[in-house]
Amino acid sequence: MSRIIFAIAISSVLIAVTGCGDTGLIVNGSAGQNQSNSSGELTVFRINGLYHGYSDVSAGRIHWLLQLDSQTGDGRLYLPPQILVVHHFSINPSGAVALELEDEGNVVGRFDGYSRTSGITGEFKYKDGREFKTQLTKINERLIEAESSVLAGLYSNVRYVAEGGDLIGAELLLIPEQDHLGGSLTLYEGVPGNIYALDGQKLANGSVRFTIRTHNGPRTFIGQVSDDVITISDEKSPNETFLLPKRRSLRDCFLRNSTVPDVQ
Repeated sequence: MSRIIFAIAISSVLIAVTGCGDTGLIVNGSAGQNQSNSSGELTVFRINGLYHGYSDVSAGRIHWLLQLDSQTGDGRLYLPPQILVVHHFSINPSGAVALELEDEGNVVGRFDGYSRTSGITGEFKYKDGREFKTQLTKINERLIEAESSVLAGLYSNVRYVAEGGDLIGAELLLIPEQDHLGGSLTLYEGVPGNIYALDGQKLANGSVRFTIRTHNGPRTFIGQVSDDVITISDEKSPNETFLLPKRRSLRDCFLRNSTVPDVQ
């Protein structure tokens, strides 16, 4: 995808919204520093790996998926159809976290927050002034490796139509949690829509059911899982069906610059 198409995609997502490895610590760009708590014991900030969470805005409930690498000070942010690059990731002795988000070398936003035992709390801030408060929770490595997490990953039938420069289809991201699967749903109608967080997801006997919160209220999807393919439809519009093949495992979501197969 050309830089122009990518820029349109990012702009569309943000406008719509407004409407793995070792644990470690980066302190001012260097790894391996700890701090003492009130009891004099050393505390290690565990901020390496995959984190996800959501923001409640006027457009609904949107989802975030962030990968952080404390050894390199880099990472990735899932912003379909793009994967934004994280640079200058740092955390100071008080637990303050900061990072920059880049698209092809250009800074498009940043995140500022604090690391806590429950995760990372803070705000995504974009250069146009938009800000999104969120609580990011670390995805348990054991859950990613568990057999029960075999369904976790990226499912998509999104395709790039060169003639009109459009993206068409749906993209479903499933993330393992303690007693269910979380994640997001993004619908493309020429450009990507909101990255809606999944609520109340249920999996049973090969069937799937989840709800997204939109500016028009909740919208529930139902479907079936079979041989690495998930077929979903809006509960109120069963004839509108999305057949979504599994494209990547959760760990592989950040290997390319785009989530759309034919676009880089």
